[in-house]
Amino acid sequence: MSILLPHSDDELFALPFINKKINEGLKIHIFFITTDFNAAREKESEKMLSHFPEVEVHHFGKLNNIEDSSLKNCRDVVQNLLANDFIIKSSESIVTTMYEGGHIDHDEVFKIGVFLSDTLNKPHFSFSLYNAYRTPLVRVSTFFPGPVKGETELIYFSLAEGWSYLKKVFYYKSQFVALSVLFSGLFKTFILKRKIEIIKISSFDPDLDHPGKAFYKNKWKDRIKTLLRVPTR
Repeated sequence: MSILLPHSDDELFALPFINKKINEGLKIHIFFITTDFNAAREKESEKMLSHFPEVEVHHFGKLNNIEDSSLKNCRDVVQNLLANDFIIKSSESIVTTMYEGGHIDHDEVFKIGVFLSDTLNKPHFSFSLYNAYRTPLVRVSTFFPGPVKGETELIYFSLAEGWSYLKKVFYYKSQFVALSVLFSGLFKTFILKRKIEIIKISSFDPDLDHPGKAFYKNKWKDRIKTLLRVPTR
């Protein structure tokens, strides 16, 4: 199984799914599609994932100089490179982040997953990280319907397993600020709810936006500029 992640540390949100597939006997290949050239951040992911010997890490973004937040500008090149990667071609399925309007790289990786699924005739699974649908606050690991359709699988885990996942937040010292903002959502997911959703993608309409507030599109900023009659980018 090949899991395509936009950034180092995104694996944290998929740990229950990764653990489930390992228990099913699968070998997991994780591809980090972009890089911010932060060696500490990448080493933190490697250290955390070293607890899962069945996981092999590939720093695709670093190898190909794909910078954080630049994926939209080179998606065609990236997806063609991945479509010819022997490991991905040999994988039983493709897993990506969900198309949810939370981060532009997350959405672009989802689109890459759609392309690879169609090109290589492989099932495409997706998991949620965060979005801000119908709330001014960030919601973690909560799927809301957008231009995506598919069968939903709920992965449940015990309180002990949830605690083991939550503790791994402390491996990511370089991402302290971001994860402290998301910590309450992670606590709710790993400790209170003890379940995550995985979607097996059946269809996707790229012409429709997710109904959530896409942070990277700066919708509120553009609305304010419109009211002030300031040109928007």
